[in-house]
This record gives sequence, C-alpha cells and structure tokens, in this order.
Amino acid sequence: MRTDKRVRITAVAAGGLLVTGLLAGCGPEDGAASPDASPGPARTDEDGDRKGGGDGDGAAGGEGGEGGTVAAAYQRTAEARTAEITLVTEVETGEEDAVMRGSGVIDLKSGTSEMVLKAPGTRIEQRTVDGIVYQKPSAGQRQQLPDGKTWMSYDLRKLGAQAGTGAQIADPAAALAYAKGITEKDVEKIGEETLGSTATTHYAVDVDVRSLVRNNELMGEALRDTVGDTLPLHIWLDDEGRLRQQKMELDVDASAPGEGRSASPERVTVATTLELGDFGTEVDVEPPPAADTADMTDKAARKGGQGAGKNE
Repeated sequence: MRTDKRVRITAVAAGGLLVTGLLAGCGPEDGAASPDASPGPARTDEDGDRKGGGDGDGAAGGEGGEGGTVAAAYQRTAEARTAEITLVTEVETGEEDAVMRGSGVIDLKSGTSEMVLKAPGTRIEQRTVDGIVYQKPSAGQRQQLPDGKTWMSYDLRKLGAQAGTGAQIADPAAALAYAKGITEKDVEKIGEETLGSTATTHYAVDVDVRSLVRNNELMGEALRDTVGDTLPLHIWLDDEGRLRQQKMELDVDASAPGEGRSASPERVTVATTLELGDFGTEVDVEPPPAADTADMTDKAARKGGQGAGKNE
C-alpha cells in the first residue's frame, strides 16, 4: 500500500542512514562502543601503500600537506570535546520523498548526545548514553511501546555485533565516525567555501571501508555489502582542521521484507548532511528513568538487514 511505502521511506530517513546502523557499534574509541568494533586509523593494506596518520609526506595535522590535514580531521574535531550538531537526511525514490531533520548537542569524545528528530508526522526525542540509544516518540506514535512506557532503548553494542541490525537507529556519533577512516590517500580538494560565517575548505574523499572496522570481519562484510569497498564523503574543514560539515549520498535498497528484494529491489537515494558548530558547548545528558523505558534491542535485531543495499 502507498501508506506502508511512505512509512518505510520515513523510517529510512529516521535512521539517519541505513549504514549508520551497521556502524552503530563503531563509535569513537574513547566512547561507548566495544573496543573490538570501534573504527581506527587505516591500516596498511595488502600492497603496503595505505597508512593512517601520515607517512612523512602527509603528516597528521597538515604539516606535510593537505592529505595530512584531512587525515587528522577526526582527531582535531574530537579535541574540541563538544559541539552543537545538526543532521539532515533526505530520501528520494522518484515517487515519494522524505526529509528527517535533527538538532542537538554531542560529546565528541564519548559519543553522548541529545537530539530532537523531526519528519512529516514524526517527532522523536533521542538521547545516546554509554552506547544506548533512547528514543521518545510523540504521544500518538507509541503504539509499539508497552503500557506505561514512554521511551524505547536500543543497545548499540548488541546491534553492531549482529552486523546489519538496528538500521533504523540514528546515532550521530556513528555518522561522525566515518571521518575516522580518512587517510591521505584518495583526497581531492574542491576549493574554499564559506559555511554561514565560517571559512572552510571543501574536500572529496573516499574512505576505505576496511579502515572503519577493527577485528570484526562480520561487520566489515556487512558494510561492504551495503556501501561497497569505499565510502564516498564530502567534508568541509575550518582553519583549525575541524570538521564543520560532512555529506554522503548512497543508493540503497529500502524494500520491505518479503518483497523479493533480489528480484526487484526498491532503490532509493539517501543523502545525509552532518554539521558541527559552537564547539565547547555544554553537554549534560542523562538516560531516562528505567521505569519509563522499554528495551527494544531484540525487536530491532529481528528486523535487521531490511535496508541493506549497495552503493553504485
């Protein structure tokens, strides 16, 4: 039905990105994610020509050139400790489109965040604390919750360990973690641009998917199945080398279960824009009361893999 299709499209947008669910267990190293699943610097590949953090010609921090500046972007951003954050996800199908907008604050070290996510007919309060995402739908959207519960929770570590589950969960720290896989290789400078009142430099980069996962081959395979071998990003860095904006566009499969995805997948384009500003802002986020919260982790896991697609 048309209504069911619209619900699925909105759900795709609500997830920030389908691939965000795969990376949900890959938050910052110092944060809530499990050490085995966290992203780290790119490692030397089979040809020995891909290294993270600089190799003498492109040292981190930009001293050796633009490649080093871009490779150091994640660390330079994390050093700011906290920031205001906005996330905009646009889903285009050619027939029906959806936009999810989120805004709030994030601790760049731990991944703790608080946001409000909005789409047509949807409003969700969200908190992420210690690797758990808590979401509070508006009163008219709580049919899936047990009586007396107003919040739902998702354990990102459990979902990430199952590689591909939790694809509807929007974790801004996971989206930010894409920048952690950037190296000096495959960097193209687009030019100088002003975002608001901030002078930035715009780069196009391809992130090696292998660099986003540490000691978790299952998750690595799921990521490659979803986005291919590389993750295309556009990033904008300020004069201090901090990430101010990140954009990614992917073609994914948003078919519902049982629709015969392999025969006739429902292709959609998902474009996500992340923006950071007001570095050093106060971030004081607490989980909601346990008595008001229903753990939906297992339910999300059973629905996992609904939106896996491949970047083309």
